Amino acid sequence: EAAKKAEEEKKAEEEKKRKAQQQAEAAKKAEAGPPPRNWEGEEDPQRWAEYLERYLRTDPSALDLNGKQLSNKKVTMLCDAIKVNKSLKEVYLGGNSIGAEGAKALAEALKDNKSLQKVDLELRVPRAPFQFQAWPHI
Repeated sequence: EAAKKAEEEKKAEEEKKRKAQQQAEAAKKAEAGPPPRNWEGEEDPQRWAEYLERYLRTDPSALDLNGKQLSNKKVTMLCDAIKVNKSLKEVYLGGNSIGAEGAKALAEALKDNKSLQKVDLELRVPRAPFQFQAWPHI
């Protein structure tokens, strides 16, 4: 009887800890705020890094930075974040000017990050479901 009661108390304590952890994670995500809508619009590298950090706090599984005109500096900042991020599964970086410095940073990040499954460097342009027609001359 006493052992059963101790086991129930232990389970209740574990459940309490789990709920507290879930609440802390939810608060952390709420504190992060919404991710930036326009990644290329921020020229200040420090502010861009803050945007990136805020976005990654939301635990996204994918990050689409296709055609955002990222500089080597921003790619390096992104790679520093990728090294320690465990939620990202896919990163899309096509259409950016990733030079030797950015490529080296990306290679280093991929060595350290074991959760990332896909890094796409090809720019994908969505195709319209219809043909564009020239306006008739009036």
